[in-house]
Amino acid sequence: AGILNVGMVFSMFSIALYMAAVTLLLFWWAWEQSGSIATARTVAFLTLTLLQMAHVLICRSDRRTIFELGLNSNPYLNSAILSSICLQFLVIYLPACQVIFKTKALGIVELLVVFAASFSLLFFIELKKWFLSSFDLGDSRK
Repeated sequence: AGILNVGMVFSMFSIALYMAAVTLLLFWWAWEQSGSIATARTVAFLTLTLLQMAHVLICRSDRRTIFELGLNSNPYLNSAILSSICLQFLVIYLPACQVIFKTKALGIVELLVVFAASFSLLFFIELKKWFLSSFDLGDSRK
């Protein structure tokens, strides 16, 4: 068996399409709500970063959920995710970084929408893993 199979390639493309669609949808939403390209760009930037953080959690196993693996089973990964999110917030809220990266501080509503939309990927993929394992519809390998 090769490194990639049809199922894995389909999964990669479908997740990439989902990430692109969510990012573009939230960019459009933020632009419509605020009328500011800087706000829309910041929302898209944060959305893409958080989608990637959710994706890295998903990639730990293609069959077992994060709860089966344990949320604290990889402290280095957790530290990397937390560090990435903290750096992202510095880029968004630190005035010097706002100038360099052309970002704008986001309000609580924008943050809640971005977090909910970004972690929807985690929810749906983990639900799929649970469903496949509960009904033994996935590959027999564990």
